[in-house]
Amino acid sequence: MDEESDLSVIIDSIAKQAGFDNTEALMTRLSREQALGDKGTIFGDLFYGINRRMQGNAGVPSNTDLQGMTFFTRPNMNLSYDNVASVRELTGLLTTYGNTYQRAIRTLLDHDSASKRNVNSPGIVDDKSAFIPLLSNSIISCSGWPDLALNTYVSSEGVGKESWMMNDGQVLINGRFDLSVSFQNMLGDPITLLFFVWLHYIGAVYTNRMVPWPYSITENEVDYQTRIYRFVLDYSGRFIQKWAACGAAQPGALSMGAAFNFSRDNPYSEENSQITVPFVCIGAMYNDYIVLEEFNKVGEIFNPAMEDGSRQEYYRKLAPSERSLFNYSGYPRVNLKTQELEWWVDNSVYEAYLKGKL
Repeated sequence: MDEESDLSVIIDSIAKQAGFDNTEALMTRLSREQALGDKGTIFGDLFYGINRRMQGNAGVPSNTDLQGMTFFTRPNMNLSYDNVASVRELTGLLTTYGNTYQRAIRTLLDHDSASKRNVNSPGIVDDKSAFIPLLSNSIISCSGWPDLALNTYVSSEGVGKESWMMNDGQVLINGRFDLSVSFQNMLGDPITLLFFVWLHYIGAVYTNRMVPWPYSITENEVDYQTRIYRFVLDYSGRFIQKWAACGAAQPGALSMGAAFNFSRDNPYSEENSQITVPFVCIGAMYNDYIVLEEFNKVGEIFNPAMEDGSRQEYYRKLAPSERSLFNYSGYPRVNLKTQELEWWVDNSVYEAYLKGKL
């Protein structure tokens, strides 16, 4: 018998000598005598009654949310050959080499060409993914989400300087706000290139130098916008505690000029080691359950095999202990009943790992 087992036996013996059935009953009594309540009901006590101890709520763990994850949906730009060729600054995207930043960024921003016209970047861009991994993986900070607020009407004072008040507005956020998003750049400067293409496309569509896909015009779709999802996770990294999404967003500027600053004091330019991009956003939705449904739906639009009727046939849900083994692969999905952020990998990928081929 090891030392831990010996100690458990000794404590159980002490509990029984004191007239308690087991150690747990003894610990519960000691906790109550210290005015800390029952150990098993510490959260329920906070809601049920008033703490007269006046020294805080000992034993109740502090909130320890993880920063969570940020997702950027892929826009649906028309980066077909003729469209791109009309803008000199973007002609680098016409390269036929699949393992270049130019080709990868063209594929990320133009899913139509990637899925229907064989303009892809195998092994670098997953055509079935609804999101831009380059931005999710390199994000440093995202700030500017507006707070919930209500307008309050207060009447003018009466003879006795009395006033009355009432609410004078609603809490939904339907207007404009700006998000400041910073990204860690990497060798080859792909973050700058991505937003360089994005901004040029937006400006070229406005001046009719480039045109959206015909179906986008027919449906009055703004094809260069994205949606930003923010999921705050619990301490385990499995469950979504709080979530937010904007209605629509688009990049508003790119610090391009700073890249050309010169100083002989340092031969290496450090201006673009971190890229900060302001996003102009419309509408903010907090803890709205339809956001979770829409997150799943956009994943199914890009990858119909992730739908409820076929997902288990093609993909396998990763257990928490397996997630690190398949990092950088798989598709996210929110379990609408438990709010777990699930990850599903292709059956062939999972089986290859089991057979030692990965």
